[in-house]
Amino acid sequence: YTAGVSDTAAVVNAVLTPAQLQSAAAGENIEIRIEVKDISGNVPEKDKSAIENGIKEYHKEIPDLVLGMYVDISLFVKIGEADWNAVTGTAEPVEVVIGIPQKLQSIDREFFIIRSHEGEYTFLTDMDDAPDTVTIHTDRFSAYAIAYKHVSPVSQNCKCSLCHICPTFLGICYHGSAFDCLESCTKKQKRGRKTGAVIENGLCKHIVRNNPWASS
Repeated sequence: YTAGVSDTAAVVNAVLTPAQLQSAAAGENIEIRIEVKDISGNVPEKDKSAIENGIKEYHKEIPDLVLGMYVDISLFVKIGEADWNAVTGTAEPVEVVIGIPQKLQSIDREFFIIRSHEGEYTFLTDMDDAPDTVTIHTDRFSAYAIAYKHVSPVSQNCKCSLCHICPTFLGICYHGSAFDCLESCTKKQKRGRKTGAVIENGLCKHIVRNNPWASS
């Protein structure tokens, strides 16, 4: 099982203390690794309960959501010659790319991630269009579940190119514009929806990244 980060520098800034950042700037070697482990056969009861509650809740919006497997995603940092240290949380969300295990891969599946941390679940939407990976923003590293729903091959590409969440019709975002897309993401977050969207300086971070006409 594989996982990695999209921006190592962003992870370093989100993990290290100011003193550690000074050491890194002075030339201290910094190493980061992410490990993914299948824990389906040994899920802590607290995490299993939280994730099952999350799936039950999201069945209201995604009736055919299926639990694929439980995984532990851990982040480790090594500074200089010191030992590897596990990091359970970061100061800011970081972008993590998770490889979909071969046994779950299928062209008719759309994947989601459900995170359990301290008894609470968070529903995270895939931010990429690759069939063999899931990309998420997260600031907690603990137990996760890979879930999916069945889709037709055509509908796999029918996600908004701005936020990767909103539905489209004939390739056009259902909400019509970047501003409507932003408003939809914001409203969902205010209602407690965990959309994976990140609102930054009044703009959806996905819009800033994917839409050249949206200024930061």
